[in-house]
Amino acid sequence: MSNKNPVFINLQFVLNFSRELAAPQQSLWKELSLKLKMELDQIPIVLPVPNDPKLADVPIVQAVSKNGVFRLNISRKRLDFFIHGEGSKATYQDIKNKFYGIQEAIIVEANKIVEIEWLGLILNFFIAEENANQVIAQLINSRFRKLHQGETLESSVDYISQLEALGKTINNHTQLQFGRAKFKSAGREVQGILISRDFNTKPVKNGVGYVNGEFTKEFTKFVERNLNLDEMTSLLWYGKSKYI
Repeated sequence: MSNKNPVFINLQFVLNFSRELAAPQQSLWKELSLKLKMELDQIPIVLPVPNDPKLADVPIVQAVSKNGVFRLNISRKRLDFFIHGEGSKATYQDIKNKFYGIQEAIIVEANKIVEIEWLGLILNFFIAEENANQVIAQLINSRFRKLHQGETLESSVDYISQLEALGKTINNHTQLQFGRAKFKSAGREVQGILISRDFNTKPVKNGVGYVNGEFTKEFTKFVERNLNLDEMTSLLWYGKSKYI
C-alpha cells in the first residue's frame, strides 16, 4: 500500500455545555435518538455514572451504528459525535454531506436543552509510509536535529496557534505522529503518519451563547478551508527521496 494522499480515518464533533445536565439520557438523548435512529441503529448503552463534578465528562449514553461508522457519546458536560472512514481510499468528501445533516440535528436539539460553551471539530487522516518517523523529522529544525545527534528513532510534531475568525478566537491544533492502520484491502497492518487537525473555540474570551446552527455551519466551512492537507503533505515529502 503506497499512497501520498491522506486517507480519512475519522472525525470528532464536540459540543461542550455551559452547565452540567442532570440526566442527559432523559433529555438530550431522548430527542436525538429520534432524529438519528437511522444512523445509530444499535441499542444504546446507558451507564450509571454518579452525579459527581469530577465525572462530568464521563459518557452516560453511548450509541453506535451496526456498521461501526457512527458513534455518539453524551456526558453531563459534553457531547462527542464520531464518523469513521471506510477503507484505504476513504475521503472526507465521502461523508461530508451526511455529517452536515447530523450536525444540524445535534445543534438544534442541544440548543433546546442547554447553552453551548464551545465547539470543536477534529479530523484525523493517515498516510502510509514505512519511514514515517524519518519523514516527520524533516519538519523539525535541521540545526536542532544535528545538535541532537544520532539517527532518528521517533519523531512527532505538536503545534497550536490561535487565530481570529468568524468574530471569535479559534485554536488551531496540528499533530503529526507515527501510527498504524489496518485496512481490509491491504490485508495487513500498515504503518505510516497520523495527521490530526483540531479546531475549537475553547478560549474563555469567546463567551457563551454564540453556538447556533448558522455559526456551526460557518465554523465547519472554515475548518474545511483551513485543513491544509495538501500543503502539509508537500512539506512532509520535501526531501523524502533519501528514504525511498
